[in-house]
Amino acid sequence: RATRYHGYFFPLMTHIATTRILKAVNVLIVVLLATALGATYWYAWRPLPQRSGSVAAPVAAAVSVSFDSLGEPHIRAASQQDALIVQGYVTAQDRLWQMDSLRRYASGTLAEVLGPPAVDTDRELRRLRLRRLAEAAYVRFSAADRAALAAYTLGVNEFIATHRDNLPIEFTLLGYQPRPWSVIDSLLVGLYMFRDLTTTWRDEIVKRAMLTDGDAGKVNFLFAERSGNEPAPGSNAWAIAGSHTASGKPLLSNDMHLQYSLPGIWYMAHLQAPGLDVDGVTLPGLPGVVVGHNQHIAWGITNLQFDVQDLYLEKLDDRTGRYLYQGKIEQARAEREIIEVKGARPIEVATWVTRHGPLFIVDGQEHIALRWTAAEPGLFQFPILDIDRAENWQQFTTALSRWVGPGSNFLYADTAGNIGYHAAGMLPKRRGYSGDLPVDGSSGNFDWDGFIPFDQLPSAFNPASGIIASANQNPFPPDYPYPVNGNFAPPYRVLRIREMLAAHNGWRAADMLGVQGDIYSSFSKFLAAQVVAAVDKRGAHNVSLDPAVALLRAWNGRMDKDLGAPFLMALVYQHVRSSVAD
Repeated sequence: RATRYHGYFFPLMTHIATTRILKAVNVLIVVLLATALGATYWYAWRPLPQRSGSVAAPVAAAVSVSFDSLGEPHIRAASQQDALIVQGYVTAQDRLWQMDSLRRYASGTLAEVLGPPAVDTDRELRRLRLRRLAEAAYVRFSAADRAALAAYTLGVNEFIATHRDNLPIEFTLLGYQPRPWSVIDSLLVGLYMFRDLTTTWRDEIVKRAMLTDGDAGKVNFLFAERSGNEPAPGSNAWAIAGSHTASGKPLLSNDMHLQYSLPGIWYMAHLQAPGLDVDGVTLPGLPGVVVGHNQHIAWGITNLQFDVQDLYLEKLDDRTGRYLYQGKIEQARAEREIIEVKGARPIEVATWVTRHGPLFIVDGQEHIALRWTAAEPGLFQFPILDIDRAENWQQFTTALSRWVGPGSNFLYADTAGNIGYHAAGMLPKRRGYSGDLPVDGSSGNFDWDGFIPFDQLPSAFNPASGIIASANQNPFPPDYPYPVNGNFAPPYRVLRIREMLAAHNGWRAADMLGVQGDIYSSFSKFLAAQVVAAVDKRGAHNVSLDPAVALLRAWNGRMDKDLGAPFLMALVYQHVRSSVAD
C-alpha cells in the first residue's frame, strides 16, 4: 500500500508543480504583453498626430484645420500670420523628427545625437558654413519675410513646448529632446535643398584627375557640358494650352524626383486666409507652398542643373592664412567650429575662408576654395509667399526674379488661358572659362562677372505649339551669350513627353497620369538595337549570349520592372561608360 501511495503521490506533486510553473509562465507572458502594449501605446501610438478636437495656440483668432483622406491639412485662418503659425504647428505635429534631422544635417550637428559615424558628414557641412550663411542672410531679409518666418517658427515651438513628454518615438529611441525651432533653422532647411540640388564641385575634381592621365575626348564625352551625361530618371513638368485640352483650359503637370527618404521630402498643405489661398506641397521647416496652385495660377518646378559652384586653387600659407591675389597678399579669415559627438570627445574643425570661399584640402596638399551662389553676400532671399500670392504672369515672374536658388525651371498656367516657362536663380557670369574644372584663384582672371540678368534667362510665354515641357534638359540655346555648364539631363525624356503630348488633343487631367507613368525609354531601346546589331555584325555564334540577345531583340523599350531587358540594358550602359573611362 505504501508503494501504491508513494506511486500516486509523486505524480500528483509533479502535476501540481508543473501547473504552478505554467501559471507563472502565463502570468509572465501576460505581464510582458501588457508591458509591450503599454510601451507601444505610450511611445508609438500616443505621439501620433492629433486629427480631431481643439488645442490652444498663440493665434489672434480661431483657426480651423481639417484633414482630408490623404492626411493633408486644410488651414483656414482670419489672417496670413495665423495661417503660417498653424502651418508650423501641424507640420511639426506630422514631421518634427524629419525637420530636426534636416536642420541637424544642414548645420553639421548630427554627431551630437548619432555619434562618431556622423562626424565626417558634420565636418563637411561645417566647412560649407550653412548656419553662418543663414544667419548672414536673415539680417538682410525684408520685414515681411522675417515676419512670415517668425510666425511659422512660433507655431513649431508651440507644438514642441506642449509635447515635451509626447514626442515622436525617434527622440525617445535616441534619448534627446529637440531644441526650440528658430528662423535660422527654417533657412537651414532651404539651404539643405539648395546644397542637395547644386553640388557639382566633386565632378570638377574627378574630371581634372581623369584629364591628367586620360584622353581629353573621352573625358569630355563622359562630362559633357551642354548635352548631359546620364539618361537616368529625373523630374518632369509640362504645361499644355487649352487648344490641346478637352476643357479648352490649360493643364499643368509636375513630378519632382528627389532622393529617396521616408517620409518623402514633400508635405502637402492648403493655406487659406485673406489674400492667400494656396494648395500644394511644402518643404517641412519652411512656411508657404513651394509648388502648387492658388485660385488664379498653377506652377511646377524641375531642377535647372546649371553649375553654380566653382573651385579656385589658392596659393595660401597654412600657418598664417595669407594668400596671393592679383599680385598682393590678402588675409584669409579663420573660422573654428566645435562638433559635439555623442559618446566621444568634441572635435574641432578649423577652416580658412578666402575671398572665393572656404578651403578644402585635396590630396593632402592643394588648397581649393569653393565659391557657391548660396554663399554670396546679400543674395539669399525668401520669395515663396510672393509666388503663392501671384495672380498672373507678371506677378509670378516678378516673384521669380527674387529666386536665388537652387536654379530651377518654373512652368506656369493660369485661369486666363496662358501657359509659360521661366528659368530662375542667380547664375554666375563666367569670363573665359566654363566652370567645369578648378581654376587659378590667385590671378583674379576667373572671378565671376556678376550674375546673368533675370530677363536674359530662358523663358517662353504662350508658344505657338501650345506645349511647354521640362525634364532637366539644357534650356540654353547654342548661341547663348554666356558660358553654359551644368549637369543637364539628355533630351530623351523631354522629347518623349513632347511626342506623347503632341500625339492628340482633348487631354483631360486624368490623362496626365498616363504620361507621368510612361516607362518607355528611347535611349535604352536605341542602345539595345545597337547591341543586337553589333552581335549580328560579328556573325560568330555564341551560345552563352543567345538568350540575352533574344531578350533584347524582342524588347519593346519599356522599362518594366518585371522584365529582364531593362536590367540588362542598365548593365550594358554602365559597361559602355566604364569602357570609355578605361
